[in-house]
Amino acid sequence: MRLLLPLLAIGFMIGCRQEGTIHRPLEGDPLAIASALLMYHRATGEYPSTDQGLSALVNRPDDLPSQANWKPIFDQVPKDPWGNEYRYSPPSGETPRTFEIRCLGRDGISSEDDIVTTFRAESIERIN
Repeated sequence: MRLLLPLLAIGFMIGCRQEGTIHRPLEGDPLAIASALLMYHRATGEYPSTDQGLSALVNRPDDLPSQANWKPIFDQVPKDPWGNEYRYSPPSGETPRTFEIRCLGRDGISSEDDIVTTFRAESIERIN
């Protein structure tokens, strides 16, 4: 676990050039977020809800039981290369064993051209 946090930090610091501006690569971000979600799950026994979203990795959710071993994982909610916050869909009745990390893309609008990465909830195995 101690080795995972530095690896997450390194993943967010690596940059690439796009249209004259330095952006983080999208490829590693969903994996880093999935790793953080798994750490959150191991500490609290649950994944953040839809309402809590990825901000649960930064700020302790109000409805989290007091006995939960919560600690902040990120300093701020992760953003995609275009400055939009990633979206998160937790495991649910329809998809009890998977969760999604969604990048809205350059336009910042939820649409069919979003980049969606699906992970198995019990591991960091990427499905797509």
